[in-house]
Amino acid sequence: MSRAAKILEIFLESSSSDTIKRSRSSQSQTVNPAASKDPAPEIDWSHGGGSKKTKIGHTEITYGIASHGQSGEVIVVKTPIEKRGQGSARTALTKFVSKADHHGTTLFLNSDPMDKTTSKSKLDKFYKSHGFIRNKGKNKDFSSRAEFIRQPKK
Repeated sequence: MSRAAKILEIFLESSSSDTIKRSRSSQSQTVNPAASKDPAPEIDWSHGGGSKKTKIGHTEITYGIASHGQSGEVIVVKTPIEKRGQGSARTALTKFVSKADHHGTTLFLNSDPMDKTTSKSKLDKFYKSHGFIRNKGKNKDFSSRAEFIRQPKK
């Protein structure tokens, strides 16, 4: 093996080990130390990259996580009409907000019914039952125009 090839091999080995160390240290910074176990490993919580989707039970959640990982947005919570009323959306959103808590992520959302079978007042009540509050007054977070906000629970 040539001297240049040996140097390259040593460099690649040290770079990959350094990358693993940096990756581990950044993971420990983003995870809430009070939470020991990932509550929903099936949900992709990688930062940035546009919108993502996860399906929990019969409910699909479309969401995004900011590039810094400190905030995210719930874009759509969708359960097929024939599967509604069985607790699927409640279970899915409970797992989703637990994941946000685990990572210390503030969530934003707008409460917009997707069809005429869901009333806005019932939808607002549903989101409030998961810890979302109106993003206004003393609770206003000016980094978002979203209607609701949910700070991570410890």
